[in-house]
Amino acid sequence: MPHKIGSRVVPPLHRPWDPDDSPDFHAARLLLLIHLCGQQGSYIAGRTKFARLDFFLRYPGFLERAHAALPQTVPLDAIPVL
Repeated sequence: MPHKIGSRVVPPLHRPWDPDDSPDFHAARLLLLIHLCGQQGSYIAGRTKFARLDFFLRYPGFLERAHAALPQTVPLDAIPVL
């Protein structure tokens, strides 16, 4: 009887990059947020607002959904893109 080795037994050659495993990715995202929101007199008031902005930066699909739910806000074309 032949022995069959399935794909579950053989490990992958490499593991795909997961941004959640990279502290550099998180640090860069937070530094970018501080740099863009902390220019010339403006600042992020409070940790909750900072956390919300970080969430929308990390998950831009939710930013689009929130913008669609509140159409009276600033148009997405007015938001600078990096």
